[in-house]
Amino acid sequence: MGTRSLVIVGSLILALTVVPGAFAQDDPAPAEAESLLDWDESPAGFLLTKDEEKEWKKVSTEAEARAFIELFWAKRNPDPISAFNPFKADFENKVRYADEQYTWEKQRGALTDRGRILILMGAPHYSENRFPTETVESIEDRAVGTDEVRANAKLWFYDPQQLPKAFGLKGSRLIFTFYEDKSGSNNFTLDRSHQEATMAMRAAGKAAGVYLLHPDLTDVPKPISVPDGEAPTAAQLAWLDAGTAPLDEQLRAAAEVGIADPGNRPFWLHLELPADAPVLDVIAGRVSSTDGDVKSTFQVPVSPLATSTGSAAYHLTFPLNPGTHRVEVAGGTGGALQILWSDDVVIPPTAAEGTWMTPLMFGLSVIQEEEWQLGSPFGFGALHLIPLTETALPGQTELSYFGHVIRPGLNDAGEPALEVKVTLKMDNQRLGRPLTMTLPAISIVDDLWVYANSINLGALPQTGAYKLEFKVTDTISDVSVERDVELDITVE
Repeated sequence: MGTRSLVIVGSLILALTVVPGAFAQDDPAPAEAESLLDWDESPAGFLLTKDEEKEWKKVSTEAEARAFIELFWAKRNPDPISAFNPFKADFENKVRYADEQYTWEKQRGALTDRGRILILMGAPHYSENRFPTETVESIEDRAVGTDEVRANAKLWFYDPQQLPKAFGLKGSRLIFTFYEDKSGSNNFTLDRSHQEATMAMRAAGKAAGVYLLHPDLTDVPKPISVPDGEAPTAAQLAWLDAGTAPLDEQLRAAAEVGIADPGNRPFWLHLELPADAPVLDVIAGRVSSTDGDVKSTFQVPVSPLATSTGSAAYHLTFPLNPGTHRVEVAGGTGGALQILWSDDVVIPPTAAEGTWMTPLMFGLSVIQEEEWQLGSPFGFGALHLIPLTETALPGQTELSYFGHVIRPGLNDAGEPALEVKVTLKMDNQRLGRPLTMTLPAISIVDDLWVYANSINLGALPQTGAYKLEFKVTDTISDVSVERDVELDITVE
């Protein structure tokens, strides 16, 4: 049987543009105190205001502690009605990083001096290392340390203009100086002995109040699962327990873990119905823990997206914390239930450093939407992907594939060096040599790049079942992602 090479179409990458906006999700909760009554001794205790410290002293039971902690985080959530708290997500990411990088002997990294400043002030805008043969005293003729450095030192610099305005800071910089207690110990103690240190510590002391966004909040609002959603009605919640819906057998779905920024990964859901099916006008749902505890609910008005096949597609994004969640949705028309979908969704934690890639996603339809926001479902720059749900395709089909690369390796020109290898198989036999070629990428935001390309299936030799194996590799960092797609192709 003869073979022909697949044709790579590179025009899609030209449509990628930078789009503002973001959704987010957080990292796994760091290890806390064994008892909730000791919660104030965890890294979160750094964020307690004076008034909250007084209130915490009145807490005497685990139930009271749990209620206090839930309200504590709600007060710091930019949007308390959102099921996702980006402030808590950022906090947990910093705690996890501190535990990984600053731990020494039995001292937890997030509770060290460096961990505390990282949590209160964020990552330094600039840092320097000093060694025992150097002095920290003279920086631009200003005294910022002792005359003698007996061990290694680390200097963290912050630009007040890049910190939240609520700090009310003036001047050109803040400097935190840490000295290693013993060379090679990784235990660095904050120097509090000089004027610069006093200014820096005064700023850090304001952080707890700066992050308290809703001081008058007395109850934790019931979260809404999706952006722009509202609380569902009792009738819509009853849909979720109906068991079956009229159009379930016609429903096709694609569920993917997407990306909003280098540290946050929402859950993306694609629901698709045939062109002759009733048009949905509302989707409602809930997100629960695996033991059935309801975390959030929603209803949101919807209208269908056009696809190349004429079917109607509906897209949702769920900003979820890393972990396992039960997601249930119901779609309705004119107050009548039409579809039900549910599944357990696993959101993996993000890596704080290094290169990693999101899964490859495939589709037949691509919509260019200049207003599409980063983090929106199946959005890749300005390209909105309609995911592949139908595997029986005609031979003259163009299969698009997309993905994101986080902190890729960069060449001398400041560009990633990505490579894609496509292997074609039929009946578990490889057809010809794998096709390998470079894959262009576009920067969307700092550390986040997107690639897009497509394959013309018109070169497939005959009707049959095919498997296409994709592998995208960052040739500088040697990080790769692989995904297969199986298709039933009819060649005329």
